[in-house]
Amino acid sequence: MPISFTEDDILQDILDTCTELFNLTILDATPIHRGWLNLKWKVKTQQGVLLIKQYNKERLKKYKLTDIERALNQQNRLRSEGLTTPRIWTCNGEVIQRSKCDELFIVMDFCDGRILRAGQLEKDHMFELGLMTGKMHDLLNDGRLPPKAHPIFLPPRREQRLQHWENLLNDVGDRTISTTLVAKIETQIVATEQMEGVCFGATGWSHRDLWFDNLLFEDQQLTSILDFDRLGYDYPELDVARAVIGGSLYKNECDTSLALAFLEGYNRFRTFGTEQLIGALKGLWYMESEWWIDHNTEQLTGPPARFAEEMHWLANNLVVLESMFLTKE
Repeated sequence: MPISFTEDDILQDILDTCTELFNLTILDATPIHRGWLNLKWKVKTQQGVLLIKQYNKERLKKYKLTDIERALNQQNRLRSEGLTTPRIWTCNGEVIQRSKCDELFIVMDFCDGRILRAGQLEKDHMFELGLMTGKMHDLLNDGRLPPKAHPIFLPPRREQRLQHWENLLNDVGDRTISTTLVAKIETQIVATEQMEGVCFGATGWSHRDLWFDNLLFEDQQLTSILDFDRLGYDYPELDVARAVIGGSLYKNECDTSLALAFLEGYNRFRTFGTEQLIGALKGLWYMESEWWIDHNTEQLTGPPARFAEEMHWLANNLVVLESMFLTKE
C-alpha cells in the first residue's frame, strides 16, 4: 500500500531538497491556495523571497513532462528578453527538480502584485496586457521554436458540434434540472446553427492560459505573466480573445473601449485588427463552450462559473459582434 503524505510532509521534503540543491536558508513558508491540485508556497529565505510549486502526480498524468520543461525554459528565455515573468531557478541546467520522496517541483522568484477581478480592469491595465501579450507572441514565434504539424485544438465540424449540443439537451431532458440550463444549451444550439464556419487565423506558439489568475498588476502596470505550463503550438489569437473577453465583460455588458485598448498595446508588436478580434472571439467560443456549458454549469463557482458566463454571452452575441466593434474604430 502506497505511503500517504500530508501537505506538511511534502513541503518539508521539498524544502530539504531545496536546501541541498540551492544552498538555501529557509526562514518561513506560507501556503498559497490558488490553482488546481498543484501545491504552492511563498518561501522566505536569506537569499530572498521565492515561490515553490509542486506538481501534483495525478494532474501531471494529463501532460507530457517534456512539454512542461520546454514551456518553463521558454519562460526563462522570455524573461531574459524583457517579458515581465518570474525567473525559474535551475540546477544543473534543469528547471524541474525532484525531491528525495519523488516530488517534482520548481523554484522561482516571488513576484509582487495583485490579481485583478475579471471584468473590472481599466484601459491602462488592458493596454499593458495587450503590450506584453504582443511582445510574448512576437518572441515565441521568432523562429527559435520550430512549428508543429498541426495546432493543439482541431475544430470539429459544425455538424459534430450540433450533435454534441443535441445529445446534451436530450440528456438533461431526462433529469430534474433547471430551465435556465436548458435555455443555455438551446442558446448554444442556435449560435452554432447561425455560424457559417469558424475561420481561425495563423497557428503559432502561445501561452494558452492567459487568465487573470495568472496575471499580476501593481497600480496600472502589469508586473508579471505567470504559469506557462500549458504553453503550446496552437492559435495565438485565442490568447488575445481570452484576455479580451476576460477583461472587457462585466455584468453581461462588454466594454469595447477596453478591448480596443488591449489591441492598441498588442499592435505595438504584432498587427491585429478588430475584424481579427471578432474572429478570435468566435473561435474562443467554439473551443471553450463545450468545456463550460454542461450538466454541471449551474453548480460552477469561481473561474469556471465566469468562463461559463462568458460562453453564454458570446453565444448570445455572435451575430452582433461586428456591429459592436467595427463601429467603435
